[in-house]
Amino acid sequence: MCNMSILNDELNIVKDAFGLINKTKCSGDEQKIFRGYKKEKYKLPDDVMVSEKDGAFYRIKEVEIDITMEEFTLILLHRQLEYMKVIKNCLIFIVVIAIIALLSGLLLINS
Repeated sequence: MCNMSILNDELNIVKDAFGLINKTKCSGDEQKIFRGYKKEKYKLPDDVMVSEKDGAFYRIKEVEIDITMEEFTLILLHRQLEYMKVIKNCLIFIVVIAIIALLSGLLLINS
């Protein structure tokens, strides 16, 4: 069975990457308390996340957006399409370089 806490943490990381949450760094006392929670494997409060970059704890708040869920889904689909185009172009570049290297190798062997 999947741990919901892990899924919630991953969702917060994705939301942070897309700028959908506001983060405020926790105070020094809160940092100590939450480090103790992590050490004892207790669940963090829902409004607290750990930064992957610096390991600090942050209070999070959802960003209010004035678009419908359908519009938001379309934006995400467009981003996915853009990323797929970048991946496709990178693969084409790698294949072209591989073909050039292969042809260069064959020319060197034959000469």
